[in-house]
Amino acid sequence: MPSPASERNSVLGGVSQMNAQSPPPAVRHHLPDERPSITHTFTIAGHQGYITVGLYPDHQPGEIFVIMAKEGSTLAGMMDCFAISISLALQHGVPLKLLCDKFSHTRFEPSGWTQQPDLGYAKSIMDYIFRWLKLRFIDGRQSIVFNAGEQEVSTLGEEHSCSRGAQRCRRFQSGADRRKEPI
Repeated sequence: MPSPASERNSVLGGVSQMNAQSPPPAVRHHLPDERPSITHTFTIAGHQGYITVGLYPDHQPGEIFVIMAKEGSTLAGMMDCFAISISLALQHGVPLKLLCDKFSHTRFEPSGWTQQPDLGYAKSIMDYIFRWLKLRFIDGRQSIVFNAGEQEVSTLGEEHSCSRGAQRCRRFQSGADRRKEPI
């Protein structure tokens, strides 16, 4: 004779009956096999790392990879596992804003000044990652990356020209101008 628990979880007509206190079943939205990505390098208190964000076709993040320069260290292993869990959360529909609100301003070592003027002091690597993600994807600054091809902006740090003058170039580089305007 089946137990009451097995009756609750049995499949009737292809649909499983759920306990009223259970969360709904999760649906994972995989990224396409070929996808664009953004890679960002950072340094916090002498710890160098790289964040790579894999993007859905609408340029929203669907996965992250965090590579720390000291391969094999405990910190590198923890960051790799944490990035996998955040990627799974994004693919299951957890809003990036919620993740950024939860993990921004977490405080633990290593912490220190960064080379990113928009972020300044990072209270931890988590703090840096999620404030950077917020800056790029919630505040809308990823358009700088994707619209850069429409402007004559060099990615190698060389001098460049704009047909509308140097003031337009400086505004574009600083992120103050995020509109798509024809040159």
